[in-house]
Amino acid sequence: MTDNISKITKILLFVLFAIAILFTVKFYAGIASIEDMKADEFSQIEKIAEDGTMLSGTDSLTDEKVATVNWLGYFFKFMYALGIIATVFAVGFAVWNFILKLIDNPLKGLMGLLPMVILGIIIFVAYTNASDVKLVMPQYDGTDNEQSILKWTGTGMITMYIFFALAVVSIIYVEIAKMFK
Repeated sequence: MTDNISKITKILLFVLFAIAILFTVKFYAGIASIEDMKADEFSQIEKIAEDGTMLSGTDSLTDEKVATVNWLGYFFKFMYALGIIATVFAVGFAVWNFILKLIDNPLKGLMGLLPMVILGIIIFVAYTNASDVKLVMPQYDGTDNEQSILKWTGTGMITMYIFFALAVVSIIYVEIAKMFK
């Protein structure tokens, strides 16, 4: 049974890797044609990317440029799908492992929740310290300058700072501990 799962997993990984390489090569091959576009073509491209339909009167867009945009759309959809699949499997296996540990040894299973509690505390501390004050940007008219978006962006940045500091402290601790052994 394990050999069959291993074979299927290897085949699936190679297929997904090949598809990822195909999209990546096509993505980087199409960058040159996007850089050559004019500003009005970018707005047309954004409209095509939003609803997937070709606009009437878009003579400045060549078939190659539209094909590049279509490939970009497929590329990003594939990357989103891979991210969702990885997240589902990571969470699924973590829950499965937690249930198995909880059945086998309840105390050890509950200790498996400790990292999640610590992560929750770090995110809570970051969220309470994040600012939701709107930014003053005279030339920006976008919709991302909202309090909720700014609060969560600040939370992500502070969380990253905390993890970076923890990584540096742990590296220093390990090196100092090695000197005394």
